[in-house]
Amino acid sequence: MNIDVFQVNTERDTNRIAFMDYDNIARFQGSPDIDCKIYDKVFEGEVNCKSLEDVYRKFNTDHPENYKGRSISVSDVVAVKDTNEVDSGFYFCDDIGFKKVDFHPEECTELINQP
Repeated sequence: MNIDVFQVNTERDTNRIAFMDYDNIARFQGSPDIDCKIYDKVFEGEVNCKSLEDVYRKFNTDHPENYKGRSISVSDVVAVKDTNEVDSGFYFCDDIGFKKVDFHPEECTELINQP
């Protein structure tokens, strides 16, 4: 599976939505839209996963060698780019499972953890 992982940069997170579930984002930032400008891309590449749950497990218990972000948690976004198992798109890691969302990676900070 070819993916990107985006995580909230807490220094730019003025509404403090890092680690917040999707249903509470609107309450704290005034809109349910994901504010892509507060996210950093922390990974891009191929992972041996068949589902988003596999991605969650991998990035919590068996990080890829070149990954330096924190473990995937609520408020992180996974971009699925190439796989037959999961529809391509952007998925918000919610308190239970993942929610497909609109996300604009061109507004994010560039990749920060690759050599």
